Amino acid sequence: MEALSQKTRSHLEKILDRMVSLDLNHRYANVLQVQQALRQRVTWRSLPTVILGGLGLLTCIALAIDPAYQFGRQLLGMEPSNRLSHLRHLLDRKEWDKAEAETQAILFQRMGQPTTQDRMFYLDQWNPQICATVRTLDTLWQDASGQQYGWSAQQQIYRNLAPKSVPQFLGFYNALEWQQVPPPARKVPKGHYPHIFRGDAPATIQKFLPRLFACLS
Repeated sequence: MEALSQKTRSHLEKILDRMVSLDLNHRYANVLQVQQALRQRVTWRSLPTVILGGLGLLTCIALAIDPAYQFGRQLLGMEPSNRLSHLRHLLDRKEWDKAEAETQAILFQRMGQPTTQDRMFYLDQWNPQICATVRTLDTLWQDASGQQYGWSAQQQIYRNLAPKSVPQFLGFYNALEWQQVPPPARKVPKGHYPHIFRGDAPATIQKFLPRLFACLS
């Protein structure tokens, strides 16, 4: 079998590394991006038949399992304990935005939603078993931030507002500055992170908050 050229080998290594990157934001978002990268960087005639077969198999797997999350997680053994270790690493480095994304990914995994695209929280998938994960994640956030971030901090802010009503939620939403995405290096208020509902409508967040806070009781 003809050996791969150094250039082709290097391109393949970069593509595979990105497919299974620990940084979720760095991974390919979908299968089309993987295929595009392969077309741009690899000359197919330069690949031995066995390599072409292997890439074909990877593409078939990726078509069935989103490479941006499930595929990479399986290759790396990113099971819950590994994900928690990665989250601790991000929190220790004060990489709050990346830690927020990883926190959201862990919860989606617990709810049985393995893909990164079009994921949403559904009330019927919020089962009691998730609460143990919520408490673990909350402790990690509190410890890393000196009690500034985490759902316990958010719950305290919520309780300190007016009696439960729509204005109370809107006051809570505005107090955490969830209506905007903070620019880099900008100081955010206590309780801003983790905003696992980022991008969702306020009405959707309002429905989930009682479930989330109930896990902390």
